[in-house]
Amino acid sequence: MKRLTWYTAKVSILSRSSIIWGFSFSLFWVLVGAFTGTPIILKDHLSLMQQYGTSSYWLGDGYRLYVSTWYMFVSISIIGSLAAASSMYFMDGMTSFKFLTRFGKIRTKELTASLLSGGVISSLLVSSILIVMLVTIFSINGLGIVVFPSDIPLLVGSVVLSGAFIFSLSLLIVIGLNLIGQDNVVFVPYILLAINIGSYFIWLYSSYSSSTVDYLVPFMAIMALSGSAYYGSGVPTSFGSVSYTNSVPYLGKMVITHSISVPEDLLSVIVWTLVIIFLDIYLMRKVR
Repeated sequence: MKRLTWYTAKVSILSRSSIIWGFSFSLFWVLVGAFTGTPIILKDHLSLMQQYGTSSYWLGDGYRLYVSTWYMFVSISIIGSLAAASSMYFMDGMTSFKFLTRFGKIRTKELTASLLSGGVISSLLVSSILIVMLVTIFSINGLGIVVFPSDIPLLVGSVVLSGAFIFSLSLLIVIGLNLIGQDNVVFVPYILLAINIGSYFIWLYSSYSSSTVDYLVPFMAIMALSGSAYYGSGVPTSFGSVSYTNSVPYLGKMVITHSISVPEDLLSVIVWTLVIIFLDIYLMRKVR
């Protein structure tokens, strides 16, 4: 089963779609975040920042939140691309998986665990590359600020859970297609990508105050957990929960009116992941 685990990791990382939709897409958005938007506004208001004497707030906690929000978007996107790349491999291997579990000595639980373990390994590898890329690019955008992840153990845990959930969801989609007699998985990457981007923009452009929304939508829960790990505490329930004490945009002390609870968000991600894995194991036994 170790061979299957490492082969899953290899396929997900080295596939063409991972390179195009994963690494290239992530690099593009990291560059966008680092060199456009808020950093440009800050450069235009450097004199005002000195005048108001409030620059330390933005250049400290505010900028950390800014970088963290970009990480939580790009991290789930790159892991989603890995899982999408594995969907074709999962579909091609369905017949072999069925044979192994019915006539071999491998149980469905062991097979599922091996496939998801490969996904977690690849997620950890590419997330490490992503963090190095993020820290480097955001430190050379002219502001001269380096923002490292705050909570490393939680960050690692969030990557593990993200990989387990998204790969298990990709496997569940493939199993569902198999059960209805459909073998076309070309659109799977677009489904995952659309959910990723949609979840992030709902968080970014909404102003809801209840954290229940983040907990009930698994992709938003995963993003919030990743962002909280990078930020060092619970991120806002939505970006509309962030305000500044100064009338000048992005200046003044940052105020977060509503933030998520990291323990509750962590519990939500764990529950969602276990539910999807249980469905994988249950439905894998019904594969044709």
